[in-house]
Amino acid sequence: QLTGQQIYQYRLVYQDEEKYANMGTDLDFNMDGEVKKQLSERATIKARVVLNDNVKALDGDMDYLGETFAATGNISQNQGTSMSGSYMQSLSPSLVMGGTFNYIYGKNIFSSGYAAAYDTPEYMVAAAWDKEVPTYFFAISTNSRCLYSCLECIH
Repeated sequence: QLTGQQIYQYRLVYQDEEKYANMGTDLDFNMDGEVKKQLSERATIKARVVLNDNVKALDGDMDYLGETFAATGNISQNQGTSMSGSYMQSLSPSLVMGGTFNYIYGKNIFSSGYAAAYDTPEYMVAAAWDKEVPTYFFAISTNSRCLYSCLECIH
C-alpha cells in the first residue's frame, strides 16, 4: 500500500566473471539475497535467501553442463523442505531424452517426469510425461511455422 512515503532499500551488488552477489534490505529489515559462483567451466552453484514477515525461504542449486548432458539439483526450504533434480542426455545430434524428480520431506511425496525431443532444421517434435501434470505433445514445422499441440493426449 502506497502512503506517499518514500521507500528506502539498501542493496549490495558484486559481480565478476566467476562470482555474483546481490543482497538487499529495507528499513523494516526485510532481506533478500542471491550468490552465485562458477566452480569450473561446467559447474555452477547458486544460493538464494528471502527473510521477511511473510516468507522465510532458503534455496540452493547446482548446475552441471557436460559435453552431451545437463544435470541440475535443488534443495529448498520454504514452509517445508524439498529436493529436486533433472537430467537431460543427448543421444544423437537430434535426439534428447531426460527426466526430473521432486521429493517433499515430511509429506513423503515423490514425483517424477520424463521428456524427449527430436529436433531437425525442418521440424521439432517433443513429448513429456509426469503423473502430476497432464501429458503433453507438440510438433513444430519451422518451414510453415505451424504448431500442433495436444494436452492430455495420452492417459
